[in-house]
This record gives sequence, structure tokens and C-alpha cells, in this order.
Amino acid sequence: MNRQQGLLSDSALENPEQDQFGYSSFAENIADTISIRTPADEFVVGIYGQWGAGKSTVLNFVEQNLEERSDSPVVIRFNPWWFSGQPDLINKFFSQFRAGLDLEDNRFDNIREKIATLSRGVSKLPAEAVGVPISPVAKGVADVTETDEPELGEVKESISEALRESDQQIVVFIDDIDRLTNDEIRQMFRLVKSVADFPNVTYVLAFDRDVVVEALEEGERGVQNGDRYLEKIVQLSQHMPIPADNSLHVFFTNRLDAIVGEDEVTFNKTHWQTVYRHGIDPLIETPRSAIRLTNAVKTSYGAIGDEVNYVDLIAIETLRIHFNEIYEKIRENKTRFTVRNHPNQGKDLDHDFLWENYEKPVDTAEMLLSYLFPRYSRNEISPWKSISENEDTYRKRKRICHPDMFNYYFRQTVPEGEIPQEEFTSLKTSAQDHEKFAQILLDLSEQEGKSGRSRAYNFLKRFQEHSREIETRKEATLGLFEVADHLVQVDPRANSLDDGNIGLLFQTVYSLIEEADKPTQILDDAISTSHSPYFGAYLLGLLSQEHGEYGGTERLERERLLQYEDICDLRETWVNQIENQASRGDLADVDRINLVLERWRDWGDSDDAVEWVRRYTADNESLIEFIEYFLTDVNASTGETYEILKLEQIEPFLDIEDVESRFNTIDDSGLTERQEEVVEIFIQAQSLEDPNSLEGWAFNRDR
Repeated sequence: MNRQQGLLSDSALENPEQDQFGYSSFAENIADTISIRTPADEFVVGIYGQWGAGKSTVLNFVEQNLEERSDSPVVIRFNPWWFSGQPDLINKFFSQFRAGLDLEDNRFDNIREKIATLSRGVSKLPAEAVGVPISPVAKGVADVTETDEPELGEVKESISEALRESDQQIVVFIDDIDRLTNDEIRQMFRLVKSVADFPNVTYVLAFDRDVVVEALEEGERGVQNGDRYLEKIVQLSQHMPIPADNSLHVFFTNRLDAIVGEDEVTFNKTHWQTVYRHGIDPLIETPRSAIRLTNAVKTSYGAIGDEVNYVDLIAIETLRIHFNEIYEKIRENKTRFTVRNHPNQGKDLDHDFLWENYEKPVDTAEMLLSYLFPRYSRNEISPWKSISENEDTYRKRKRICHPDMFNYYFRQTVPEGEIPQEEFTSLKTSAQDHEKFAQILLDLSEQEGKSGRSRAYNFLKRFQEHSREIETRKEATLGLFEVADHLVQVDPRANSLDDGNIGLLFQTVYSLIEEADKPTQILDDAISTSHSPYFGAYLLGLLSQEHGEYGGTERLERERLLQYEDICDLRETWVNQIENQASRGDLADVDRINLVLERWRDWGDSDDAVEWVRRYTADNESLIEFIEYFLTDVNASTGETYEILKLEQIEPFLDIEDVESRFNTIDDSGLTERQEEVVEIFIQAQSLEDPNSLEGWAFNRDR
């Protein structure tokens, strides 16, 4: 992953050559206006723009442009925000003003001394004397009664006369006025209007006009009309220009592109164009807003870039930056937004809770939500309504709306037990060698994943989504078959909606061989060489359902994976494997032997299967173990779970009366508690009129 590029600073640019938004020509025009003027009195220029629009950059460009001229003025910079909260803001201004006049030729030395006198005097005056609000703590215990107001007037007039005679233009840049408190904002404008209104001095003020107007009007000392007040002070008002055509778009998208560099990212260009045009572009109004969002994306990408969908990451970060209250509600309500793959899940959900007590415009937020979360349906006119995707597609594309992916975006880290993208890519490559692949799956099965599953389960969930990308289909299939029964045992079926590894294995193998040139040959090799008879029986049973067997609905020929004749050949291969295991004496070690025996009876010589069971159950301990294989857990409406036994499943292999006779005469003193439970369940099944009735089992169990 590309992590070399750092965050982008939003500091003002210094050099017009760095300009990307067309601000340099705007600054040059202002500099021209300042240069050609020979005002007898003070002149005030106002540059208006919202926060982050680039006002400080324009001030820098104006300053450099002026300094490059042969008749360059004396330039003084003052940022009152540096001194905000301090009681002597006016004195700080005069100190900066004096420092700016400290030139090598000493021509302003006399003026500088007079400015110091004026500063000391003004700091002693009560606010009403010059219209400047001065905090009571500004001068501590200053004795304002000793101040001679006429003398201050004389000092100021003396300064004005000296500046007029100097014939030297002075330009004072004052930035960040809109960051001050309301009282401080009023101080700055009264300073410019009434205190430091000197000839040959041009003030260039940069601020957000709306913020300043509100501050001027607020409170007991506020003016009645802030707009008119500004008009009396500012002789030349200039609004920040709209960035040059497409320049902000280019700046923003180039930055996003630079974040990923040469990385391979999950990125749908069609989706991006719609998301950007309707959900992000309206929010990118200034260079600072572009920098703020790209820096957020950069930080998140550095943590989880390999694991997520890049468009989704940009979109959710946009919500976090611009609609943080909505973002927090989404984070706290995962189930309301993530897709689930079963009927009607997520339809007609009420998402109005997102907008409770929310007063900001929400059009862009709703557009982003409708893209990120298909379950969000508040706006029926959505550009995403026509896009058809399913849960598997969402997971493969690392979409935030998939329940497995949601936490990645909000935790900014790979959830514990998950397979990071870099590791997954390496593991996926191992499918080129079936032995190596099988060993890796075994290793993963011994590692703890999330939600009580192994990391093998987490890997298979992702591998199944990418199975059609695997070129070595045969090697991958052989590797899966080699360890399939072990994986099924490690991560068994949890409920009707969670098949565990058995479902993932079937889907993966089906996808691998579906587009293979010789699917039957691949399966034949896998069945004949593997140690997974249960998975082989399960797979062939489901493939048989495509032909209407085992309760399946017969599919059209073009929809079947294999011809029936091919399935019969594979069954024969599987039976040969079972017979070989039986002759070696290790068939009893097979997990879920009940299904294996049923398929052996169906696809091979039924007498062979029955004979094997007869020999295997010759002793009572093995008989009990055999019966236990056929026990099934069922959930009652009360929430309780019962183990039941359907006698018709064991009748093809054992004589029920013979088993009953053996259990009636068994010496239970040597049985374990579990063995006693199995015997009791068998006897209970014998006593029920309908062993398939859950109510009967519950009644007898509770007696």
C-alpha cells in the first residue's frame, strides 16, 4: 500500500507560482489598485470569503506582487487572532505597526516614537473616548483621569502630518478578523475607522463578511446595521473569486488519486461519478474543504485501505466530516443499514430517526446514504434504484453495507479474527498447489476467528467470492476435498441460516468447477484421492437434486451442472472409496457417518452397508455410538432444544426389536452419562406413537 505521501497542509500559499485556483490574477488586480492610488487619506480594502476560501493565500500573493514592484510600499502584517483573548489588542496592533516602520534608513524613527506615545495614551482612555472598547483589565490600575485627550489628538495629528509628508505608501494586511470574539471584531474596525486612520496607509482586511456583520450587530454595543457600517469603513470590497473552472475538482481528485498511488483498489468508476457529482462535489466549496476531506481519507486509507471499497471509504468519510451527527447514528445502528440475504429483510425500515432535531440541508447526505446503504429508502428518487447487486456482490466488492464489512469502516482496523487483504491474497495464491492449499486450510482451522468460528471459515467466505478468478481450478478443488470433512467438523452448522463450512465448501467447489473444461474429471479425481467421504456424499446429493432426486426440484438441462450419467459415474467412484475405507477398518472414524451409510446403501450394494453396520455394532458400546450418529437437535417453540431420534433412519441398517432387546438387558452400571442418555432417547422413540412429533418428545421429556 502507498503510505509514503503525507497529509496535505492547509496553510496559505506564499508564491503565486503555486496557484492552482486562479487566485494569482485576482491578487495582481488588487495590487495594481493599491499601487496606482496616491490617496491623501486612509484607504481600506476588504477581501470577503468564507472560512477556507483562500483569503490568506490571496493576501500573500498581493504582498509578494507589491514587493516585486520598483515603487514597493512598506508592508506590515498583523494577525489579531494571535492575540485574541488578551486585554491589549490595540496596543499589540500599534507595536506591530511600529515594528514595520523600523527601516534601515531610520526615516520613520520620529513617527515610531509618536506612535508609541499614542499607543500608551489610547490604552488609558475609557472606551467612549475614542469608540474603542477597552477591557477594565487592559491597563490594570491605570489612572485614566491623568489622560489628556487634546494632547492625544495632537499626537495623532502629528503622526498623520509626518506620514503625509513622507509620501511613502504603507500597506497593512490584517487577516483572520472573523476568528475573533464579537467585542474584538468591533475593536478592530473601530481601530481602522477612528484610531489608526492615517494618510498614505492602505488597510487590506480579510474576513468572512457574514460573520463580521453578525458580530458588529450583536450585543448592547452593536451597531444597528452591520452592512452599512462596513460600507462606511471599506472603500473597496472584493469577494473571493470562484476557483477557476474545474480547478477545485482537479485539485481534489488528483489528491484522491495520489493517496492510492499504484495500489490496486476496489473502485467502480460509474459509481464514483454519481457519488461525486451528487454527494461530494456540492460540499467541496473551498480549497480547505478539499484538503480537509482528502486528509481524512488519507488517514483512513493508511489504516484499512486494502480492506475496503475506496468509493465507500470516501463517501463515509464525507458523511463523518460534513454530517457527523448522522455518521454517529449510523455507527450505532449497524443492523438498520446492513444487507441480509433473506426475503424482505431491510425493506420499509424507518430511518427517520437519523433526521430528528437535524436542521442542516440533507440532500447530499441522503444521496450518500442511498448509495452506501441499499436498505436506506427514504428517498424513492435515487440514482441507485436501478443498480442490481446482491449480498455476495457487496461482500466481494468490500461494500460497507455488508454486515461483514461494516465494522472495518468504523473501527479503522481489521476486526479481530478476520483475514487482512494482503494475507488473503497470499493465501489465495496457494490454491495453485493442492497440497500446500490443504495444509494452509488446516492451519487456519486451528486459529480462532470471530464469532466463535475459525479463521478457515472467514477465509472460505472470502475465497468463495473470488473462486471464479482462480485459474488452477483443479488444484483448488483437490485441496478443498482433502480437508473438507475436517473443516466441517471444526465449523459445523449453527442454524438454518448458517451452514458453517459445509455450505461454504459446496458453494466454492460448485463455482470452481462450474466453468471448468472438464468438471466431471476434476470431481472424480477429488473424490478418489480425498479423505472426505461425508463432503463427497453431501456434494453429490445436492447435485442429484438438480435432477429431481432427494427432494430437489428438477432443473432444465441447461441449468444443471452435470449430466445424470456423470453423477452416476461419480457415485460409483465415491462408493469405491467407501468400500476401501471399510476394508481398511477406518470407516468408523468418518464424521457424520449416518449420511455416508445412507448414500452407500443408495448408490452401492445395500447389503454391503448393512453388513458393515452389523459387524461394527457387535458390541454394545459401538451400538450406542452408532445410534448417537442419528440423533438430531430440534428447537421447540418455547426456545428449548431437544435431541430426537427418527427410527426410520436406522431401520435400514439395524433390527429395531433386536436393538431394543439389547438395551433392555444392558448393564447400565458401566455406561457413561452420555451413553445412558442415548439409550434413554432410543427407548423414548420406541414408546412414541409418532416419533416425528416434537410435541410428543417435549411431553415425554418433561414428565
